[in-house]
Amino acid sequence: MKLISDRLKNGEKPIGTFLNLGSQTAAECVAIAGMDYFIVDLEHSPFGLAEAADCIRMAKLKGISPLVRIPEISRANILKHLDVGAEGIIIPGLKTREEAEKIVEYGKYTPLGSRGFCPTRVCEFGYGDAFANGILEYTRKTNEETMLIPQCETLECLADIENIVSVEGISGIFIGPFDLSLAMGIPAQFDRPEFKEAITKVLTVCHEKNKPVFIFAPNKETARLRLEQGFDSVTVNGDLNVMTEAYMEIVKSIRA
Repeated sequence: MKLISDRLKNGEKPIGTFLNLGSQTAAECVAIAGMDYFIVDLEHSPFGLAEAADCIRMAKLKGISPLVRIPEISRANILKHLDVGAEGIIIPGLKTREEAEKIVEYGKYTPLGSRGFCPTRVCEFGYGDAFANGILEYTRKTNEETMLIPQCETLECLADIENIVSVEGISGIFIGPFDLSLAMGIPAQFDRPEFKEAITKVLTVCHEKNKPVFIFAPNKETARLRLEQGFDSVTVNGDLNVMTEAYMEIVKSIRA
């Protein structure tokens, strides 16, 4: 299995989607569809850690990278989801450099942070069964592979993006275009010059710091455009409209 961090280092442009169902079956279907990763969305979905852990286990079995979007910044939210195997954490609503530093404190082992250690199922060969090269090498490798990715979706984050992305241990930035446009007072007006300038600013600053930029794309056309613009990864919306229309046609044909 290729980690998403490795894909990015190799210059690949991974494609993913959000997982809003706390279902192993849904996670398996996303993997079968050929996605490189999914983001278990705990910010806007009605399930929690146990369901996320099940989806992460399925991801590992099917060779797709699992990320988790936590509902808020806290030690428990970051630590527990990493302990059950998330390759990275997406953090919504970030505003300050201090919050970014706190994320690193919770999500990285010493010397970058102070993540607590426990021999969980993700440790080396499983539940701390063995550490081939010792615990120091394990924590070093884990720090290198674990992605901590704040979302740029507030005016404060946009204004201080250079300081935020400069924090050692912050892996990159995820742009939430809908929330960012709402914060800017131009909801979903993605063609407005000021919005285009905003996302270009984030892209430029991150690339100057050699850090990738993810962005949400509501459809495949927008996803292609964002990749052409230089974004390192797009998280594409699952097209529920297509699914709904397909089921409606089935129902109509049965009732006809």
